[in-house]
Amino acid sequence: VGLFLLSVYLLTYSGQFHSSDGQAMFAVTESIVRRGDDDINQLLWMGQQQGTYGLDGELYCRKGIATSLLSLPLAWLGLVVPFWGVVQTTLLFNAVVTALTGALVYLYVNRLGYSASTSLVLSLVFGLATLAWPYAKYCFSDPLAGLSLFAAAYFLLRYRDNGKASDALWAGTSLGLAMATRFANIITLPLFGLLLLAYIVTKGKSPIPNPLFPILTFALPLALTALLLGGYNYARYGDALQTGY
Repeated sequence: VGLFLLSVYLLTYSGQFHSSDGQAMFAVTESIVRRGDDDINQLLWMGQQQGTYGLDGELYCRKGIATSLLSLPLAWLGLVVPFWGVVQTTLLFNAVVTALTGALVYLYVNRLGYSASTSLVLSLVFGLATLAWPYAKYCFSDPLAGLSLFAAAYFLLRYRDNGKASDALWAGTSLGLAMATRFANIITLPLFGLLLLAYIVTKGKSPIPNPLFPILTFALPLALTALLLGGYNYARYGDALQTGY
């Protein structure tokens, strides 16, 4: 499913920017891979349209850092193979992310107890009949945010079935990635936290030996993400809670 969706997205891949949002997130990736820095001074001509000046007078991106960081391998590949182009190679990122999301839809629906054919149809509906397809060629943070939130739901569902704390850890890690992608996703934390508690309480014939353990494993990556984002904000703006907006 994932490879099929990726092949479709490659057929309609544009390899160009569609917004200043995409330019700003790419600028972070480019600065890191070329200079080992995280400013977006190459967009100074935009002023503060897509950035905020830090304590050092450099221009920094307001967008979440996750999309820019995870795009680094593709940007590096674009440098190693020059005729591919750094921009064109990096902009493949969301095609891969959206294809992975479609594959995850298949796994999620199948784990809910539906047949393989139903899972296949729904994953293709997501990948080919929603805004997922056009967003696969845009340099936006929405595809990665969607994958992260859906992954958190999937791993919690898997935890419901097998009771393994490692799945609670992966769910927390996925939510941490969602926060690092778009900080506004923090509003979903209580919902996923309540879902985890509901799964712990309703384990029925498979009681959890220590209910506190999956809660801690779920919360640990979230706490680490909060510390890292706070440090990133402090390094740029001198305030752990200042995101640039």
